[in-house]
Parts: sequence; C-alpha cells; structure tokens
Amino acid sequence: AYKAKISAPNYVWIFVGWYTPDWYLSTSGTNCTSTQMKEALDGHFTLDFIQLRSDYSAMTLTGRTVRKVIDDYRNMFEESTDKPLNETFSLYQAYGYDAVLAIAQMLDRVAAENWPVDSLMQSSYGDLKSKLELAVNSSSFEFEGLTGRVAIATSRSIDIEIRYVRTIEPDPWPPVVFRYNAENQSISPLFQPIHWTTADGSKPLDAPQNQTEYLDQGIFIATTTIASVGIVLAVVMLVFNEYNRDKRVMKLSSPRLNTLIAIGAVAVYLGVICMGLDGTFYPISSTSLAFCYMHVILLTIGFTLTFGSMFVKTWRVNVVMKRSRMGRSNFKLVSN
Repeated sequence: AYKAKISAPNYVWIFVGWYTPDWYLSTSGTNCTSTQMKEALDGHFTLDFIQLRSDYSAMTLTGRTVRKVIDDYRNMFEESTDKPLNETFSLYQAYGYDAVLAIAQMLDRVAAENWPVDSLMQSSYGDLKSKLELAVNSSSFEFEGLTGRVAIATSRSIDIEIRYVRTIEPDPWPPVVFRYNAENQSISPLFQPIHWTTADGSKPLDAPQNQTEYLDQGIFIATTTIASVGIVLAVVMLVFNEYNRDKRVMKLSSPRLNTLIAIGAVAVYLGVICMGLDGTFYPISSTSLAFCYMHVILLTIGFTLTFGSMFVKTWRVNVVMKRSRMGRSNFKLVSN
C-alpha cells in the first residue's frame, strides 16, 4: 500500500482493534521498512468490542452499579496484590464477569425447575447440557452486565468502539472517537479531537464531492465588453445594409444574406454573454439553468445563420461564375 501510494495522508485505513499495539512494526513477509509502515498507517481507525459500558450508573444483575462493581474489584485486587489497578477493564475481565453471571443465571433457572442439585452434579455432560439449554430457552434470557445487555436466547449484536490511532506519534491509549450502539443501531461521536494527517488538516474525501467553480470576474467583464462591441458593430452593419440595399453594389453582395449574417453575429455574441452568467452576480436558482440553455440555443442559431449564409453566398458566386462562362446570366440570382 505504501509503495502503491494507497496510504496516508490521502487514504485512511480501518482495521480490527484486537491486534497488539505495535503490530505494524513487524515487517516480516513484507518489502517495507518499519518507518514506511508507520507512514502508511498513520491516522487509521480500529474497530473493537466495547470493553466496558459507558453508563457507569447502570444497575447490573447483582444489584450493584457498574461504578460499584469497579470499585469493589479494585479494592479486592489492591488488597490481595498490593498493586494499583488501572480503572479501565480489559476485554477478558468485563466479559468474564458477565459470563459468570450468565452461568449463575442459568443455574437459577435449573433450580427453579426443582431439579436436585446432587442429580445435576452426577449427570453426564450431555444430560446436563440439555437441561441447561431447556432452562435458558424456557423464556427470554437476558440481564444487565458490565458490557451492556447480555442476551443468549435472543440474537443481539455487540456494541463497538472506534479508535483513532496515530503511528508516527503513537498514543498508548488511542482515543475513542465514535461508539456504535447495537440496541438502537446508531453511531454517536464522543467529541474527541481527530488530527487528520492531510496537508491542510482537513478530513480526506470518502465520496465524490460537488464543487461549484465560477468564472473569474475580470475575464467575464473583458469578454462581455468585447461581445458588446461586437453586437454594436453587427447592429451598425445591419442598419447600413438595410439602408443601402437598393444600391447595385449592395445587391451584388446579397443583402438578404448580409442581414442573416448580422443577426447570427448578434445571437453568437449574446450567447457568449449568457455563458458567463454562472451565478457570480446573482443567487443560483432556476434562472441559472435558463441561462445555460439559452447560451447553447443562441450559439447554435447564431453559428448556423452566420456560417450558413456565408456558405450560401459562396455557392451563389460559384453558380454565377459557371453561368457567365456558359454565356448565360440570371440577374435575379445575382441581385437577391
């Protein structure tokens, strides 16, 4: 990924979170150095099971809150080992605690069925397993534990925490930036700062983005000025052509086609002006779409009238020259 340039800062990788903290430093089986691995994976996300529910005031099956369970466990651990205990539970401690509660809950269900305990202890594994399954499946089996709501007979997804990991400046405890709640299927931000590794500090694009670009105002003013001058000249030529169309010289130049050429020129210049009206000088609305259609229509009509008339004039001259060599002439063809 590093040598293919599919790495930070332009790409963000997502991994499972149960790897060892420095797993990327092992370069066995790769052709990259540890430094290259750090650069490629800097600023990646990890997804892992939530090790401990975030609501410390929630009441567990034992009648104690999550905070009370943590305090009791810490006191018991420190009294027996004379060593401080980090408040953050590991994955195995919290899930182990809930597993013991689940077993105790199943045994309570078995006892409720009036099965003698001695007979349970002397039962074979298959017989005991079938009795426990019957007790669990007899009704909904769920309770509140350290990891959240524990359910066995019903299907339940596991809550997930999303961490943001920096490899160039590693943090021994990468911050949890998002938390996925499986019960209501929602992702909630935890408002932890994310320092993106891009050049400007902005988050990388994860989908195509729509970006509106406008024509430079200086270019628009210059082109509009030139187009306006062209419109004025075309109108002057149109008036001059209509005023002198009865003169022989003007008749020889095909005044009707001259009129079409002038009108086409005006349409082309108006299309240029409409092309520059992209929302810079007014709010973008349905009017912008109208201008987009208008400039295409004007350019199409103007180009057709202007160059079409020029081609017709060339064709007429060709016809006149051929007929004059043959000793024939058609004054109407020349004058119109």
